[in-house]
Amino acid sequence: MDTGFRVVCRFDSALDPEAMGPDAVRKFRETGDVAHAKYREGERPTVFHCRRLKVSEMQAVNSYSTEADRLTAAFARGILRCEDLYSENGSRREWHRPDPERPVAPSVIDSTFDYGEVQEVGAAIYGRSILGKGRPAAWPLPDTSRSAVGALAYHLAEQMRGQDASSVPSKSAVDPAPATSG
Repeated sequence: MDTGFRVVCRFDSALDPEAMGPDAVRKFRETGDVAHAKYREGERPTVFHCRRLKVSEMQAVNSYSTEADRLTAAFARGILRCEDLYSENGSRREWHRPDPERPVAPSVIDSTFDYGEVQEVGAAIYGRSILGKGRPAAWPLPDTSRSAVGALAYHLAEQMRGQDASSVPSKSAVDPAPATSG
């Protein structure tokens, strides 16, 4: 089995998209390759150290019926350790998988990680496990992210409709009231 890979979440506040440039941002968002990432001065990202899943682990992961459950299961099986993970009090710490032979327990995931992290990193683990060794990395966008983008697009469209409606002339301006005789 390979030695693993590192993941920095696409929404990590330490990322500096302006310093990265559009091409590197696109490559990072598509592949998760941290070689394309640049960070804000004085900031440290949370780095997830992961491994690809074995065939038997992928079968277990694929037995779940929802994407969110599959990505959580992939995360539980593929996460090895984390650097600069935020604690409840705002401090940073390192986290190590309690038992390398068993999936991380749901209670540990719940008490240690945020849902968005689990889904993003789980998607990276799942994507790399499907593609296999020696193939270019791909990082599928989880449903949670697709839903957020869809909601944002809908909200923006509604705002645009509201602006268009406010610029349409009123009925009285288009069809003035008939003149009355006096």
